[in-house]
Amino acid sequence: MRVLPRFVLPTLLGGAALWALVAVQAAKPPGLASLFPAGAPIYVEAKDFHGLLRQWDNSPEKRTWLSSDSYADFSRSRLLSRLAEAQGQFSAAAGIPADVNLLETVAGKESALAIYDVGSLSFVYLTRMDQPSAETTPLWLIRGRFEQRNEAGSVFFVRQDPESRRVAAFAVQDGWLILGTREDLVAGVLDRLHHEATQDLAGEAWFAGAVQQAAEPSGDLRMLLNLGKLVAMRPFDSYWVQQNDGELKQYSAAVSDLYCEAPAWREQRTMLREPQPNPRPPGTDVSSLAALAPAGTTFWSARAAPSTLSLLTMLRDDLLDPQPSSTSGMAYAPPLATAESAGASSDLETRIDRSPALATQSDPWRTLREMLVAAQPSGVLSVYEAGPAPTGIFIPIHHAVVVASARDWNMVEVQEALTAALHSRLAVSQLGIGWVTRSGPEGGFEALDGQITLLAAARNDKLFLANDAAMLSSLLANAGKTATEDAGVTYAAVFNHSDDEQATFRNLFGLLDRAGSRGSADGAGDVQRGEPPAFFSGNLASLSRVFSAVSQVRMEERDQGAKVSESVRYLWKR
Repeated sequence: MRVLPRFVLPTLLGGAALWALVAVQAAKPPGLASLFPAGAPIYVEAKDFHGLLRQWDNSPEKRTWLSSDSYADFSRSRLLSRLAEAQGQFSAAAGIPADVNLLETVAGKESALAIYDVGSLSFVYLTRMDQPSAETTPLWLIRGRFEQRNEAGSVFFVRQDPESRRVAAFAVQDGWLILGTREDLVAGVLDRLHHEATQDLAGEAWFAGAVQQAAEPSGDLRMLLNLGKLVAMRPFDSYWVQQNDGELKQYSAAVSDLYCEAPAWREQRTMLREPQPNPRPPGTDVSSLAALAPAGTTFWSARAAPSTLSLLTMLRDDLLDPQPSSTSGMAYAPPLATAESAGASSDLETRIDRSPALATQSDPWRTLREMLVAAQPSGVLSVYEAGPAPTGIFIPIHHAVVVASARDWNMVEVQEALTAALHSRLAVSQLGIGWVTRSGPEGGFEALDGQITLLAAARNDKLFLANDAAMLSSLLANAGKTATEDAGVTYAAVFNHSDDEQATFRNLFGLLDRAGSRGSADGAGDVQRGEPPAFFSGNLASLSRVFSAVSQVRMEERDQGAKVSESVRYLWKR
């Protein structure tokens, strides 16, 4: 599972719920989860929540984010609207504003948050705080407005908003501040502090399994997810940004740690698969393919055992038939049929019990598909780089693919398969799809003699395809490199986010949006009229500016069948 970085910290309390949803992952102080009642599908821990919150508040990323087009677009989202609604209800229940100021006062050192219902944002929050500090919090100062309850010999306070029925409950006990949206959850934590309850979150099978399978000890932040339960929840399907819930259904649980280490932050993820009758074997190591990637390339990825369909789709869309895709978005439902559009009496003569006589069309990709199936690809390396704009109008995207096979490639077969795929689109007779042999600094290669730029070379069990001669030469120059050892890496990727790359892609984003007639010249929308910013030059470009200090992101995945481990490194310039 590859997903982009989730570094967005909260501006709401909504209890500390928004922190759990967007504040990334959390670390696990020993035994802290045993103080929480069972049943939470989301659990987040921090070794020093107050320190992390202070670090975020003082960061340039926060200031840039709050003034960005990306945040402006998020502020109009349905997700934020629902969170703001829950925040207002909690404020009414507590009798004080549930804002950032309250969050700062209740942020202690060791902290944990468990969310029990994503739809209603039912949670309980626990933080290490000494008695004098707890007695200066706004909640403690207005405790007289709350009703008192007693649990396990301890007093806690409960208040309910009569309109929304939202509950605010809190307690201060033995150096802990407890805050929740349900009376029973706060009482449950008190029971466990007094050892009067046996079942807890840490004892659940999914939780214990995730902790046991975690690749390393907990980092500065840790998050654990009961994916088997979470993905089945309807709010998850509606609000999960990545929209890959279908892919997540194969996993039962996940644990993710964030290590804030200079000069790079590292995120370590472990996902446990649901038991399968025929578990997949461990993937093939792609370290030798990754060694071919030229240094400084904008983006490259190496994947083990690609399917024929995914490989054929990559070759078609990026090299052989790169065409812009257009979709017609409909903001309204289709019109109802009327008497004028419902048909005519002559339609009664139309046979509906026979299939229409359609002309049979040949599949231009059949030969290439059959060649790929016979080759049994063991891995594929895909490399992208945005080139300079020679005319000031177009920004070329250079792309190359290296396919590793179980056997050596036959260049004659490769040329025939590529020719068959290109014939129906490019050729009049055989013009434009002939092959010529060229020589380069790294040896000979084949090139099409038409308008399309397609270069091909075979080096034993590796097939090189590219649309740029310089990129092909860089790959061939690394053909002799090999990985030092089998590291078990089944997916690897690098994204370079240098200043030059950021400038190039902002130019590209602007061209994309102007081509689609979206947004102003700089991509910003009209906030006063409620117009969202352009997606590429506004939203994505501003997100790139927020994290402009991140110069590179590196990812490695190890798929071991029963579990998948992912390591992501964020290299900071400062």
